[in-house]
Amino acid sequence: MTGRAIGMATCAWLAMLLLAVAPASARNLGVRGATWPVAEPDLLADIEARLSDMDNSGELARLEDEARERARGSVEQPEPVPGIVPATEYRAREFDPAIVVAQDILGPGGEVLAAAGTRVDPFE
Repeated sequence: MTGRAIGMATCAWLAMLLLAVAPASARNLGVRGATWPVAEPDLLADIEARLSDMDNSGELARLEDEARERARGSVEQPEPVPGIVPATEYRAREFDPAIVVAQDILGPGGEVLAAAGTRVDPFE
């Protein structure tokens, strides 16, 4: 392609881009044909009515109690995790969470919070 052809192609792409992002003109086109009111029942009103009926009959309180008991049971007796089995022998390991500061740790005001070489144990 020659330089002129490339320039024309670039101009064409630029023109298409500008036309694509130009604001659309929206207007009311009026009504075409017959219209009818919405025939479906209001879903939220239906849910509220069912919950009100369940509350009045005591069923909602029963369902809440059952859900509460299921939650308590799953916390007290959780489902076993596949692949994890009970221990067959006792094993204990020691862990020291202390660290030795490699370089000075400074606060926002420049004060030394921990000097280099200091041993810091979070449990002390």
